[in-house]
Amino acid sequence: MTQQEIILNMLIDKERVCVTDMMSQFIPDYRRRLCDLKEAGHELVGRPCEQHKHKSRNLKEWPLVQKKSLGVVLPPQQEIDNQIKQLSLV
Repeated sequence: MTQQEIILNMLIDKERVCVTDMMSQFIPDYRRRLCDLKEAGHELVGRPCEQHKHKSRNLKEWPLVQKKSLGVVLPPQQEIDNQIKQLSLV
Protein backbone atom coordinates (compact mmCIF):
# COMPACT_ATOMS: atom_id res chain seq x y z
CA MET A 1 0.00 0.00 0.00
CA THR A 2 1.37 3.43 -0.91
CA GLN A 3 1.69 6.32 1.53
CA GLN A 4 -1.03 8.14 -0.40
CA GLU A 5 -3.39 5.16 0.00
CA ILE A 6 -2.60 4.91 3.72
CA ILE A 7 -3.47 8.58 4.24
CA LEU A 8 -6.63 8.29 2.14
CA ASN A 9 -7.78 5.28 4.19
CA MET A 10 -7.11 7.21 7.39
CA LEU A 11 -9.15 10.15 6.08
CA ILE A 12 -12.04 7.88 5.10
CA ASP A 13 -12.00 6.02 8.44
CA LYS A 14 -11.86 9.11 10.66
CA GLU A 15 -13.69 12.42 10.60
CA ARG A 16 -10.39 14.28 11.03
CA VAL A 17 -6.79 13.12 10.91
CA CYS A 18 -4.02 14.92 12.77
CA VAL A 19 -0.62 15.11 11.08
CA THR A 20 0.89 13.33 14.10
CA ASP A 21 -1.26 10.31 13.18
CA MET A 22 0.24 10.40 9.69
CA MET A 23 3.74 10.64 11.13
CA SER A 24 3.03 7.68 13.42
CA GLN A 25 2.37 5.64 10.25
CA PHE A 26 5.97 6.44 9.18
CA ILE A 27 4.92 8.94 6.51
CA PRO A 28 7.55 11.65 6.94
CA ASP A 29 6.53 13.64 3.86
CA TYR A 30 2.80 13.75 4.60
CA ARG A 31 2.48 17.27 3.13
CA ARG A 32 3.52 16.00 -0.31
CA ARG A 33 1.08 13.07 -0.05
CA LEU A 34 -1.74 15.48 0.91
CA CYS A 35 -0.88 17.60 -2.14
CA ASP A 36 -0.96 14.44 -4.27
CA LEU A 37 -4.46 13.65 -2.96
CA LYS A 38 -5.60 17.20 -3.73
CA GLU A 39 -4.21 16.91 -7.26
CA ALA A 40 -6.12 13.63 -7.63
CA GLY A 41 -9.37 15.52 -6.98
CA HIS A 42 -9.90 15.07 -3.25
CA GLU A 43 -11.02 18.20 -1.44
CA LEU A 44 -9.02 18.57 1.77
CA VAL A 45 -9.08 21.47 4.19
CA GLY A 46 -6.40 21.83 6.84
CA ARG A 47 -7.14 23.52 10.13
CA PRO A 48 -5.33 23.76 13.47
CA CYS A 49 -5.58 20.50 15.38
CA GLU A 50 -8.29 20.44 18.04
CA GLN A 51 -7.82 16.77 18.96
CA HIS A 52 -4.54 17.24 20.81
CA LYS A 53 -2.95 19.93 22.92
CA HIS A 54 0.02 20.70 20.67
CA LYS A 55 2.35 23.47 21.74
CA SER A 56 2.44 24.67 18.16
CA ARG A 57 -0.68 25.84 16.31
CA ASN A 58 1.12 24.94 13.09
CA LEU A 59 0.17 21.26 13.42
CA LYS A 60 -3.03 20.66 11.49
CA GLU A 61 -5.79 18.13 11.21
CA TRP A 62 -7.31 17.24 7.88
CA PRO A 63 -10.89 16.25 7.14
CA LEU A 64 -11.77 14.70 3.79
CA VAL A 65 -14.47 17.06 2.53
CA GLN A 66 -15.20 15.61 -0.87
CA LYS A 67 -13.81 12.92 -3.12
CA LYS A 68 -14.31 14.54 -6.51
CA SER A 69 -12.92 11.71 -8.59
CA LEU A 70 -15.89 9.53 -7.63
CA GLY A 71 -18.34 12.37 -7.11
CA VAL A 72 -18.98 11.21 -3.56
CA VAL A 73 -19.58 13.82 -0.86
CA LEU A 74 -18.91 12.42 2.57
CA PRO A 75 -21.35 13.72 5.22
CA PRO A 76 -19.99 14.98 8.54
CA GLN A 77 -19.68 12.37 11.29
CA GLN A 78 -22.44 14.02 13.32
CA GLU A 79 -24.89 13.60 10.45
CA ILE A 80 -23.95 9.93 10.14
CA ASP A 81 -24.46 9.44 13.89
CA ASN A 82 -27.90 11.08 13.68
CA GLN A 83 -28.92 8.79 10.83
CA ILE A 84 -27.81 5.74 12.80
CA LYS A 85 -29.84 6.91 15.82
CA GLN A 86 -32.92 7.42 13.64
CA LEU A 87 -32.56 3.93 12.17
CA SER A 88 -32.21 2.37 15.60
CA LEU A 89 -35.41 4.08 16.78
CA VAL A 90 -37.44 2.59 13.91
